[in-house]
Amino acid sequence: MNLADRTALSYYRPAGDIRPDHGICLVQHSLTGKFYVQKRLTVYNAEVYQALLAHPVPDTPRIFELAEDEGILTVIEEYLPGNSLQELLDEKGSLLEPQVIDIISQLLVIVSGLHHASPAIIHRDIKPSNVILTGDGIVKLLDFNAAKFVSDSKSRDTVLLGTSGFAAPEQYGFAPSGVQTDLYSIGVLMNVLLNGSLPSERLADGRLSTIIAKCTQIDPHNRYTDAEELLAALEKIPADVKEKSAAAADREQPAKNGRPIHVCRAQERPYTWKRFLPPGFRSGSAAHMIIALLGYLLLFYCGLDLTVETDSFAEVVLNRFAFCLSGLGIIFFSCNYLDVQSHLPLTRSPNRLIRTFGIILYDAVIFLGIVLLLVLAVDFFLP
Repeated sequence: MNLADRTALSYYRPAGDIRPDHGICLVQHSLTGKFYVQKRLTVYNAEVYQALLAHPVPDTPRIFELAEDEGILTVIEEYLPGNSLQELLDEKGSLLEPQVIDIISQLLVIVSGLHHASPAIIHRDIKPSNVILTGDGIVKLLDFNAAKFVSDSKSRDTVLLGTSGFAAPEQYGFAPSGVQTDLYSIGVLMNVLLNGSLPSERLADGRLSTIIAKCTQIDPHNRYTDAEELLAALEKIPADVKEKSAAAADREQPAKNGRPIHVCRAQERPYTWKRFLPPGFRSGSAAHMIIALLGYLLLFYCGLDLTVETDSFAEVVLNRFAFCLSGLGIIFFSCNYLDVQSHLPLTRSPNRLIRTFGIILYDAVIFLGIVLLLVLAVDFFLP
């Protein structure tokens, strides 16, 4: 490790354990205050990590620092808050079909980005603990320890990596890994999410069973050709079936021990226009929308009825506008609109007390910032 690497890593201070037995911990940058994940890897492909550092793939942890020393690779990567699918399974046991379709559809977009990199990257360790959902239900793919580049020159894998049950047969040395290797793992993941079992133990019922069976064929050539073909097969499932199952999902909100679990809704992917709806309207729940509508109407009524001791009509309008704007700003930030809290210090902390303090602090900053803008506007535009 050279002096530049040592200097760069010296800015990251330990902040908490994540998986100390695997050399994974939470660190905080001493200058910016931002939190990151630090990994010390003994099994890795340094070239893959260098490629991800140079060309980040959307919805995977962005890498900020790499330092290799005596067979150990130290990685500083983005901290992505959320619940892993394994945590979700531990709470629920299984998921409904529309939830699985939504999760897998998002995951396939990520995997497609990896497979279309130059050279193509295959993850080789897709499993519940390596996939998380953020507070807005956005899927993220973690852990590239087993990842490698696709190579047409090798007849079989020489380094055997992966997780038993999720790893494709070719990962045990029978053939070279390719893009179908990840599709095998995704097929197993679908089955586990649906019934908690591996497909070899009990194949899931329903419309996904044939898709899972094709994904998990022993011969890679009998699987789907690529992530796009598998995604197209999922999208062919009738919309009416997804909507009926989604309604059942709404009646069965997962929560246990006071800790909410975020589950995606079918036909409500965070990349669609619904993601931009204001807080209270994104869930599609009639009760939530009615409460939100009443809240917004009350806010605007109070703003428009605001009394200001001045003879200037323009100043009254500015004060009322500032009141409504500050109220909306606080509501949108407190409700984590567009997952903004995951990008800021304090609110991205894994500690609940720190996150709560951060939300209150940023709300105060929003309010005071709008008040300051109001004062400046009055002084500048009004006599």
